[in-house]
Amino acid sequence: MKKVATAVPVSAARARSVRSRILAAGSGVVLTGALVAGPAHAASATPTDAGILEGTPALSEDAASSAAESSESSEGAHATRGAPDSRSVLASYWSADRRADARPRTPGVPEWNDSAGPKSGEPASSTAPAAGGGNGGPGGPGNGKGKGDGAVATDPLETKSEPVGPTVVDADDPEPSAELSPVAGKVSFTDPADGLDYTCSGSAVNSESKSLVVTAAHCVHGGPAGGFYENWVFMPAYGAGMSPEGVFAAESMFTFADWAEHGAVGAGFDSDVAFVRTSPNEEGTEVVDEVGGHGLTVGGAHMTEATLYAYPGNIENGELQQECTGAVDEYALEGYTFNRITGCDFGGGSSGGSWLEDYSVDEGLGTVRTVTSFGPANNNRYIAGAYFGTRAGALYDAADAAL
Repeated sequence: MKKVATAVPVSAARARSVRSRILAAGSGVVLTGALVAGPAHAASATPTDAGILEGTPALSEDAASSAAESSESSEGAHATRGAPDSRSVLASYWSADRRADARPRTPGVPEWNDSAGPKSGEPASSTAPAAGGGNGGPGGPGNGKGKGDGAVATDPLETKSEPVGPTVVDADDPEPSAELSPVAGKVSFTDPADGLDYTCSGSAVNSESKSLVVTAAHCVHGGPAGGFYENWVFMPAYGAGMSPEGVFAAESMFTFADWAEHGAVGAGFDSDVAFVRTSPNEEGTEVVDEVGGHGLTVGGAHMTEATLYAYPGNIENGELQQECTGAVDEYALEGYTFNRITGCDFGGGSSGGSWLEDYSVDEGLGTVRTVTSFGPANNNRYIAGAYFGTRAGALYDAADAAL
C-alpha cells in the first residue's frame, strides 16, 4: 500500500554541503571532516578532550564500487541527503545474508575490579540472577562522576524533546507491542580497520530535524585505533518484515572527542554515546516522520527504573528485538557513577539500545535517559549506561543543527 506522507519532501536547498568546519556547540568544539568514498576515515581533525567530534560517513570500497556500477553519476558514491541512489546502494549492500553475518560490536574491556558494588541498593548477586550487560562496550557520557566522599554530581534536569508518533500512516506498519518498539532499530556498519561488518542497536529520537538516531559511540567510531565507520545504516523495527520502514543512511555522526582519543579507557568511559543524523529513507521520509521518536531528557537524578529495547546477539534469534524492564541503581566503577540494571540477558548487539522512562507499550514511545554501553568483560551480570548530563544535551543539539 502506498504511504500517505504529511511531511514535505526534502529539497535540494536542505542538502548539506561537504566541507570541513569548526562550529561552537555547547560545552565544546565540533571538529568535522569531509565525506569520501573508500577506506579513508571521514574525520581528519584532531580530537580534543573538551570537543564534540563530527564525521561524515563513507561507503566502503565494495559499496562504492557497487554505486559506481549502478549509477551514471559519481553522486551515487556518496551517502548524502541529495543522493537517493546511495540509499538504494546501501539497502542492496545490506542483504539478508550480510546482515545475518554481521558481528555484534563488542570492543574489549579490561577486567575491572567492580567488587565495591553499586552506590545504592544491594549487590547484583543478591538482587537478581546472573544477567545483564555483557556487550563488551565501555562507559557512557555525562558528568555523573563519583566523588571521593561518595556524592554523585548531577546537572540541572532538562527536557530536550518529547516523544512523538509518526506522521506517515500505513495500514501495513508494524504495531507497537511488548515485543516491538518500531522506534528502536538495528544499526549496521563496516569497520574500515578490519573490513568486517558489525551490528548494534539504536533508536530514533524526536528533534527539530526529525532525523536523529541515538546509539553508543563505539557503534559509530573505532576509538584511538580507528575512525568513523562506513556503510552505516539504521533499520527501525527490524525483524518485523526485516526492515519494513526502510533504510536510513548516516549523513553525519556526532560523538565526543574523548571517545576518539581514549576509547575504552580513562576519559573514554565517560563518552560512549553518539547521535547520528540520517538521510531520509527510500521514499524520502525522515526517520521520525516514518516511525516516531522517543523523547530525550538529560540531567537530574539517576534513573530508578527503565525499559530497554535492543537486538542482543546472544539471544537465540538476534534478528528480533528484546525487551526488558527493571529497577536501576547507581553503580560506582573506575571513578565514575553509572546507571546499572540486572536481570536483562543482553549480550553483544545490544550496545546503543535506549534505556527509557515513562515507556508506553501501546505507543512504542518513551523518554531516553541513557543507552547500553558496557557490562562485565566475561559475563552478563549487569548492563551499564552512563549518566546523561549537560554534555549529552550539547551533543544532541550539535547533531540536530547540522545541515
